[in-house]
Amino acid sequence: MSRPTSSLTTALCLTVAAGCGDGSTEPAPSYAESIAAWHAERIAHLGAEDGWLSLVGLHWLDEGSNGVGRGAEHAVRYDGFPREELGVIELADDVLAFRPAPDAVEFAVEPGGQLRLLSDADGEPTVLSAGSCRMHVIRRGDRYAVRVKDLEAPLRRRFTGVERYPVNPAWRIEARLVAPEPGRRVAVDSIIGVVTDQDVAGWAEFERGGVACRMVLLDGGEPGRYFVAFGDETNDVETHGAGRFVEAARAGPDTVVIDFNRAYNPPCAFTDFATCPLPVDDNVLPFAVRAGERAWKPE
Repeated sequence: MSRPTSSLTTALCLTVAAGCGDGSTEPAPSYAESIAAWHAERIAHLGAEDGWLSLVGLHWLDEGSNGVGRGAEHAVRYDGFPREELGVIELADDVLAFRPAPDAVEFAVEPGGQLRLLSDADGEPTVLSAGSCRMHVIRRGDRYAVRVKDLEAPLRRRFTGVERYPVNPAWRIEARLVAPEPGRRVAVDSIIGVVTDQDVAGWAEFERGGVACRMVLLDGGEPGRYFVAFGDETNDVETHGAGRFVEAARAGPDTVVIDFNRAYNPPCAFTDFATCPLPVDDNVLPFAVRAGERAWKPE
């Protein structure tokens, strides 16, 4: 899935650069301003053409031929496709290929009349475009599915933002970073019931209101960055029921910062077609985290 990146480091670097050469200096942005800038970037990403608000379908593929089109007979079906029949996705022994319909001239194919498809398990998936629609294949567990996005999705057009709690610096937690022993893994469930074993990147240990916490950290995609899916007592009441996400950053050899003011809703808060991971048991906190994004309610 897609995760927002921090704007704070970039903002600070730009401030330093602006003061070089002429002796002038610019004040660093305040903490609240840095959170606001991060959230503005996050909202822009959500509403972008490839953001989660454009996701309108998730269709699981069977071995063999899977039709793509408007009709109910197609495995991959969406009323917003530009034609009744777009083609067929062939799945055979983990090899995927797309064979367009004879009149689907918008698809450029390889010799032989078909196009080899890569899934997100291969890195960058192959994206098929048809009118305002975009499609690509994902792999979850041992199954493949097609994600359908529509740049003209009503949800995307109506989106105005996400409410969040007031910024509170007390929710910027400096925790003790504990490295895992080699090969340590954790089972991560998802809203679609697919469980994956993932490497533990570390633990964040801290105390909050007299409660000792030891949160599991997963790989954040960059050195020194971690991903955390967490739950707390606001879920289902003030925040999304399946929990929220937050990124953590190494701040020293034995220190990691978890800034809950940057906690954000998972994709499944915005669409029924996401495949979000759920918090592991250690990451369900026994208190309310009133920081970051609140539950999103479509207008």
